[in-house]
Amino acid sequence: MARHFPHIDGMHSSDQDDFLKQGIAALKAGNKAESKRLLLKSIEVDEKNELSWLWLSAVVDDKADKIICLENVLTLNPHNEKAQLGLEKLYSPPPSQKKQTVRREVAPLSGAQAILYPERQVKEWTWTDPTTAVSQSETVGFQAKTTYDDVWSQNADICPYCATETVAKDNRCPACKRPLYVKQYRYAKASTNAVIFWVALLGLSNINLIQLFFDFIYWADIIGVIVNTALVVLFLVVAIGSMMRQFWAFLTAQILLIIVLFIAGIEAFFSIRLVSNRLPPFDPAITRFIEGLGSGFDSFLNQFEIGGAVLALGMAIFLLAPDFEKVNLRLIAHSKDGLPNGADYHLKAKRSVEQGQWATAVKHWQRAAAREPHRLLYLQNLANAYLRLNFFQRSIDVLQSALQISTDQTKKETIKKQIETVKAQQTAFMQKMEQN
Repeated sequence: MARHFPHIDGMHSSDQDDFLKQGIAALKAGNKAESKRLLLKSIEVDEKNELSWLWLSAVVDDKADKIICLENVLTLNPHNEKAQLGLEKLYSPPPSQKKQTVRREVAPLSGAQAILYPERQVKEWTWTDPTTAVSQSETVGFQAKTTYDDVWSQNADICPYCATETVAKDNRCPACKRPLYVKQYRYAKASTNAVIFWVALLGLSNINLIQLFFDFIYWADIIGVIVNTALVVLFLVVAIGSMMRQFWAFLTAQILLIIVLFIAGIEAFFSIRLVSNRLPPFDPAITRFIEGLGSGFDSFLNQFEIGGAVLALGMAIFLLAPDFEKVNLRLIAHSKDGLPNGADYHLKAKRSVEQGQWATAVKHWQRAAAREPHRLLYLQNLANAYLRLNFFQRSIDVLQSALQISTDQTKKETIKKQIETVKAQQTAFMQKMEQN
């Protein structure tokens, strides 16, 4: 049976919103007791607030209380995905803490060492994320001392910017209000067919450039010069636009190819050419030689242009549409699998920070620390990212883990100062929330 709190007179919806916001902030700061107190006040103001019950389920310790909170959420909204997933986890056996075996190859110092001591060329160790919930199982390496129950330990879909939990129906992050769906190309990189298409368009531009000089020097054909100048420019523009994967360029290229095939087909099969002037008369033998050479070369260029246009148009119609198609991509914090070492994840994290995606950066630095658990740089960056997102206690625990593995006294002092700074910011943050 769902348990409810009585509504207290004299409080308004604005009070409820304030209590809810302060409770969420307190949970992020690692103060579960204060968060629980504020969320209970929020529910006292309005016991039918779905979000208040949902967040309260994250701070109560008793399993039965968690179930009651989530059941109340589903009573208010039977379609709440987070509450459904939460109840499934509560009714399932608790998962054991995940460990990761890291294997790294080490280059031999010499050829003799590679032959005599092959086992020294591979190092393996088991690593546990320093900010995951602590289990009773044996662990190797370092880990945090605090048991967490938040978005980082629940394997939930979270906003890549602020780490707020999201569901598929959220078009914007509930907290930071940034869009969670963006238009992106179906293929992250252009396909091989698209590259061939670009080359074909550039080739057609060059063919028309040759025809331009031929019409100007040999035929003295003003109409041909004008037409081929326009084709050179147009093919170059649509080729560059297609390289940038602009749909207008893709569509214009198809129209242009159809026009070129139509004109080239008329010239090839009906031998029609409009010329305004011919070369002045020379010796009859020379004239016949130049005309024969010119006609043959002109015919070759025409046939070559037809072949290139047919190839490009066929690819555009049958193969290239997905390269220029944009789809809705949902943004969530995630880390790419399969990168070879921590440096690659570190680079990915820095790029995520440049885009303001601090939650995604956390995921990458977690992987970086997993690959190379003794690199203080990754741990310090991970702690800074947690701090940026107001997960103060996680930041402190990561720095304490870094302090344990550091052997350099100067670095130890630096890390200690960082810990004190984070603690000071945590205290200031909580005081500010209490004042509000």
